[in-house]
Amino acid sequence: MAAEPVVSTVIPVRDGERHLGAAIESVLAQTRPPDEVIVIDDGSSDRSREVAQRYAPAVRCISQPGAGPAEARNRGVSMASGDHLAFLDADDLWEPRKLELQLEALRAEPSAGLVFGQVAEFHSPELDAAAIARMRRPRERRPGQHIGAMLATREAWDVVGPLATTWRVGEFLDWCLRADEAGVRSAKLSALVLRRRLRRDSRVQANRHAMGDYARMIKASLDRRRGVAG
Repeated sequence: MAAEPVVSTVIPVRDGERHLGAAIESVLAQTRPPDEVIVIDDGSSDRSREVAQRYAPAVRCISQPGAGPAEARNRGVSMASGDHLAFLDADDLWEPRKLELQLEALRAEPSAGLVFGQVAEFHSPELDAAAIARMRRPRERRPGQHIGAMLATREAWDVVGPLATTWRVGEFLDWCLRADEAGVRSAKLSALVLRRRLRRDSRVQANRHAMGDYARMIKASLDRRRGVAG
């Protein structure tokens, strides 16, 4: 009989005290809870660390100087003991059956190293009507290649390698491109697993100037593929 999977969850946070507690609670409330939850406090100047510590011993909090979310996630993976890895941004929320459904999907497709579910968005409740009017409308439930909607085997993660820390935005797109190049198979769920919070200072809103990174990532992937083909 196969051993029961050990799931580690990594939550990077920087100055996220307002929403971190809700994110952690959505992880701890899973119908199949993770075996380990690691919060990486990435140089916060607010009370994020104190919020995370309220959930000890179920949650372990590790602090580091601010190095960015990619490095924070990589640090969390290096500290994790699980053979399955999951991630959540400190202002987003998991649906209660996320891990249960994704583990079932991996059991059903043993050749897959990754499984993604669907994603919905919502305006953060503290936003006023004027702020909401200036923001885009939340996207309806849709397939989502988002790190918070993924469950990965440790084997697949090690094949692809850590998140690149050289990009200003979109480092997970780069990781997914590398996973595809490496032949890592993905399973897809029709179930909603992640709710993404839209807020005034969200990373995507604040980094629109860096969207050119996406084009450079895709070009780099194409160049790597051509090199292999050559």
